[in-house]
Amino acid sequence: MADKKIYMAGGCVAVAILLIDLMIPLGVAAGVPYIIVILLSLNATDQRTTIYLALVCTFLIIVGYIASPEGGVMWQVLFNRLLAVFAVWTTAVLAIRQLKKERQLNQEYVKNIKIAQEIQIRLERMTVLKTTMRTVLDIVGNFLNNLQLIRIKIEQRHHLTKTELNQLEHLIQDTASKLRKLADIDSIQEKEMAGGMAGIDFENSRVNREAPTDNERNSFF
Repeated sequence: MADKKIYMAGGCVAVAILLIDLMIPLGVAAGVPYIIVILLSLNATDQRTTIYLALVCTFLIIVGYIASPEGGVMWQVLFNRLLAVFAVWTTAVLAIRQLKKERQLNQEYVKNIKIAQEIQIRLERMTVLKTTMRTVLDIVGNFLNNLQLIRIKIEQRHHLTKTELNQLEHLIQDTASKLRKLADIDSIQEKEMAGGMAGIDFENSRVNREAPTDNERNSFF
């Protein structure tokens, strides 16, 4: 679409220059302004647009030579026309080089953007992994600390009361439930843990609704 607009604008400018060229004597270098048409192609997406416009300008320069009113010295006329063609194609070559350079810069820019996105994704994954591991260590650490207290009680009394056994059972179930919930979380909400480190907030994190509940898991055993 952009190249079509360039063709239309270039065509209008080229026709205007040709009309002016046809109204002035041959001795005037009226073909040089066709450079404007080539400069319009700097906004093109395809370098072939520049080549096509250069060909059109070259054709119109020849048409202007044939159809313009007579005047001037012939060798000067030919020199002016050749100079115009040379100027058009020199500008075209420079425009094509500029387009190639811009395309290369755009490709490098896109490549750098992709690399930056990949790095960002990796950093986010690493952050989630660290947060998950801290949360697991917190859950398991609390479990082991409570077990340590129970072990001390057993060493002191050589037995546990029924209440303490129920507490132990509840501790095991609660720890297992937290670990299962951690595995089913879809969206993580962080919270500050001991030592200022980030952990997972179980209450506010979104859990996968399709995941089996604790009762459904326990029914398998």
